[in-house]
Amino acid sequence: MEVEHSLEEKNRIQALHELEILDTPPEERFDRITKIAQIMFDVPIALVSLVDSNRQWFKSCAGLSARETPRSMSFCSHAILNEDIMTIEDATTDNRFSENPLVTGDPFIRFYAGKPIRGQDNKMLGTLCIIDKKPRVFSKADKSVLTDLANWVENEFKTSILTKSLKNTTENLVKVQQELLDQNKNLELKIKEKTNQLLKQDRVTTVASMSSRLAHDLRNPLQVIQISSELLKKELEKHMDENMKKRCGNLLSSILEINRIIEDVLEFVKTSHLNQETNSSKNLLEN
Repeated sequence: MEVEHSLEEKNRIQALHELEILDTPPEERFDRITKIAQIMFDVPIALVSLVDSNRQWFKSCAGLSARETPRSMSFCSHAILNEDIMTIEDATTDNRFSENPLVTGDPFIRFYAGKPIRGQDNKMLGTLCIIDKKPRVFSKADKSVLTDLANWVENEFKTSILTKSLKNTTENLVKVQQELLDQNKNLELKIKEKTNQLLKQDRVTTVASMSSRLAHDLRNPLQVIQISSELLKKELEKHMDENMKKRCGNLLSSILEINRIIEDVLEFVKTSHLNQETNSSKNLLEN
């Protein structure tokens, strides 16, 4: 029985694809969870199953050699329709699954229990499920343990999302740093060029006015960038490795350097104003 692909289902599949975990190699952090589930529930098969458009793909599969099966055969595509654990004590007596090839043939599923795994915005990605080849009863205590293990899987997915976000943030910080360095170089060249031009024309007052305006215009947006960078570093620093911390430090150092240049320009302006006084030629000659 295939589940109809509604708009909500399309959004769920989009969230799954954005996680960028489908068809990735096995990872010990997920395999550890399925092995624990396999041992704790004494079952031959435990899976972290992600339900895609036309297949269910296994991020981790303890006791099963296949890495995916058609969605039309999937128990998990039914399990993700609800938040609670879906339990099938004997698949041969369940009209939904009694003729399923996974029930009538290898691996001869009889018992199934699957707890949905949620991603961002509570979209159902798949399940942590356990499978047995013989019927069995699933107690309230069993459900509690399976729920805890499924929450563990969810936390691992959240870690993946955070790591991806941190990587993107770092790349953006490096890009901003380079842009600031480029702007700094351009600013220095422009100031030097304009200063030389104006000095040759004996227009020191104009240089001061232009420099002051330019420095003030740069100071406000630079302060916004500095505050944003410091807040971003404070928020994400505990998740950063040493390389990321170094890049953030370089970015803040570059901002402080530009601030220093602006202060130098403003100081130059203060000391460059000409004091104009009215005097007669006679007084000047006598003095």
